[in-house]
Amino acid sequence: MCRANAYKILRAFLLFSAGIGMYVLLMSGCANRGIIHGGPRDTVPPVLIVERSTPNRQVHFRPQEIILYFDEWIQLHNPTKEIFITPPLQGRYEVKARGKRVVMRFSEETQWRDRTTYLIHFGRAIRDLHEGNPADSILYVFSTGAHIDSLQLYGRLVDVETNAPVEGATVLLYAVRKDSSAVRDLPDYMAFSDRKGRFHFQYLREDSFILLAVVDKNRNYKVDFEVERHGFYPHPVKSLKPPDSLEIVLFPPLQNPRVLRIMKSSSALKVELSTAPERVFLQLEPPTLPFRYAVLEDTLYIVWHPDTGQQLKRVYLRFLDQPRDTIDLSEVRRTFQWPGEVRLVGREVLLTEKEKGWRFDFNQSVSWDTARIVLLEDGRAISTDQWTLVEDSTRWSWKIYYPWQHTQHYRCIVHPGGWRAHSGRSNPDTVEFSLPTVDVRELGSYIIRMHFNKDGGALTRTGIMRLMRDGRVWRELCYTTSDSVRQVEWKYLSPGTYHFIHIEDSDADCLWDTGDWQRRAQPERIVRHALPPLRANWETVVDIYVAEQRAEE
Repeated sequence: MCRANAYKILRAFLLFSAGIGMYVLLMSGCANRGIIHGGPRDTVPPVLIVERSTPNRQVHFRPQEIILYFDEWIQLHNPTKEIFITPPLQGRYEVKARGKRVVMRFSEETQWRDRTTYLIHFGRAIRDLHEGNPADSILYVFSTGAHIDSLQLYGRLVDVETNAPVEGATVLLYAVRKDSSAVRDLPDYMAFSDRKGRFHFQYLREDSFILLAVVDKNRNYKVDFEVERHGFYPHPVKSLKPPDSLEIVLFPPLQNPRVLRIMKSSSALKVELSTAPERVFLQLEPPTLPFRYAVLEDTLYIVWHPDTGQQLKRVYLRFLDQPRDTIDLSEVRRTFQWPGEVRLVGREVLLTEKEKGWRFDFNQSVSWDTARIVLLEDGRAISTDQWTLVEDSTRWSWKIYYPWQHTQHYRCIVHPGGWRAHSGRSNPDTVEFSLPTVDVRELGSYIIRMHFNKDGGALTRTGIMRLMRDGRVWRELCYTTSDSVRQVEWKYLSPGTYHFIHIEDSDADCLWDTGDWQRRAQPERIVRHALPPLRANWETVVDIYVAEQRAEE
């Protein structure tokens, strides 16, 4: 009996000790702080369950509803942008996410084309519910006819000004018809360009197509030629045998300046335009009336002298190849006032191979009285017969030419009445300011040697060379040559990084011309070249090789 009790007591003690030990162990483990990990992040996109979805690649099919079933709960991300149907539909449809399903319903008004293969591209719209992983490459294909078309077409879009790929543009295919106005309708096929500018048409029928591309801001799947950046392939494209290299250059629409508003003063017109004109052609009635004009951004000023005894009646205005506008002064009712103060708004040192001097920019048209102007060199007055004053009326500017030396200090003193505006106002007080100079040893030079195709022979070439920095044209040259090498030297440039632009000026008008679909004219080609950085007191020679024409042109 005693042994039994002793055994029970020992057993109870051991169990109690074990319990205490487990408790201590658990409590010590809980006392150690840590992070509870939920496992690796889900990076797997939703997977389509084909067996539970509406069958793909059906023929003789005009769907009212299409269901795509996935292996997890899903959501839709930006479906109006990501999902598109080609050819575009005449009719409405809606797309919704319901649990693990995507349901696409078409309205009863949907007009399906006969014997046509349709492609529904879901892009990156379908994503899992929690992590947002997109299900890429979800395509749904069916045909309203007896078979599914299978031809393909690849290509690339580039920007005419930068030669960079164009992402997110809409590429349109139209079947070739006698009526060229068909491109105003919805296209037969549609695709989008990726970040590398590439586009890919699938499931095409055998046919010849007109190929256009557009930065379709209003998403109407058409080209608004007057306002949208667009481009086109110059020849019909056969889907059975497409070109080996299919590249489309996108260009800005032809921006013809339009007269928006006209105002007048006693002897001036202010014409506000829709865009800055590249060239202006003016004719006044009577034609013997002397006048000047200036273009400041998108505003044209026309100034004449009323003291001639002639009365201006009309102005004939034309921009480039546009039909001319007629401004009848008797019909202009709005008036404007010149700025109350005649101000010097900018000055700049001039330095070229032939001339030195300074340029002065004003806030309005002015004339000078040289008798009231004093030019000083190190405090000594320079005789007026040693410097020349020339007007640049097209930008309200005057230029003073004088062979300054960078080691000397120059100042200009303009006494009251030294400059007088067209409005009659002048500077009431003496104006004095310093004139900057520059040490030519702090500047550099580029020598650009352009090498043309040797197989061009004695072909006469016309073009435009531009030296660019920070988006500004620093030097420009229009040229005509039949040589295989054309060299230009640009001196007196500030050190820094420049770009060289070459424009094939096919009509030799010294202007870059954009494309025109109506005339089937491609834009004049622009090629950019990076130049080695320019160093001070250094002559940098650059050889540039020009590929003059694309093979397909």
